[in-house]
Amino acid sequence: MFGDVQLLSNGLIDVAARMSGIVAYTMISLQFVLSARINWIEKPFGFPAVLRFHKKMAVVATLLVFVHVVLLVWSRANWNLVLNPWASWPIQLGRIALFSLLTILAYSFGRRLIPINDADWRWFHCGLAWLILILGFAHSMVMGSSFENSPFAIIWTGYFSIAILAWIWRRYIRNETANE
Repeated sequence: MFGDVQLLSNGLIDVAARMSGIVAYTMISLQFVLSARINWIEKPFGFPAVLRFHKKMAVVATLLVFVHVVLLVWSRANWNLVLNPWASWPIQLGRIALFSLLTILAYSFGRRLIPINDADWRWFHCGLAWLILILGFAHSMVMGSSFENSPFAIIWTGYFSIAILAWIWRRYIRNETANE
């Protein structure tokens, strides 16, 4: 009987781990939409408010990625997910994405400590953001059993595609390469 309770508990923790990863990646992909400066999104609030929201969403997404990792380790009682340097390549992609996310976040909050001009910051931020988006997508498509033969895979690919389209909008249609 107690084994069933443990199994149910681990199952719920595993679901919470997966959901936190899903919500985190959704928030990350929507970061591209927020930064695209789409008029109907920006106009009601103003760019400074959208930028503040963008920063807060990044913090929440990062916390959710940590929750994702901690809950997965807990539900599977497997520290190798975190500690094994020879983990599978999808796990490695997730680690690189998390490290890149932490790098952007740390530098965003510590920009005054290591001065960098705005143009260089934008290239650095954009490059890591793309890395996070692509690696997070690959990690989730390979690791996520929810995506196998599922309509959810189409929705997930849609998030990824919307992020790409938002970047194309800003860079080529709105023509804001200087703010990249």
